[in-house]
Amino acid sequence: MNANQIKQFLQKAGWTENTYGHMTKVLTKADTSMEIRAKFSKLAVRIEKAYRLEPSRYDPKPAKQWRKMAGDYYANITTHQREDNVIALKVGSLFIREPKP
Repeated sequence: MNANQIKQFLQKAGWTENTYGHMTKVLTKADTSMEIRAKFSKLAVRIEKAYRLEPSRYDPKPAKQWRKMAGDYYANITTHQREDNVIALKVGSLFIREPKP
């Protein structure tokens, strides 16, 4: 797969492109939310999760730090059809599924 095919798949799954060309999505469950992004480079894509850092007396503004969850070269990224006919994108050890119809 190439970057454009991956971006099209992620857009179908509800991800949005930010000003830097990366795809982002906010997942919410009950009372918590998690921000995830797909960061694209020339050869690979990284799936990262945002962590909020507590403000300190030296830096009163809460900061955000991105940590890698999964990543792989474009040539190694594949799609899989699950038993319930949902297509999933496999990036490293992480599966990203498209919404059910």
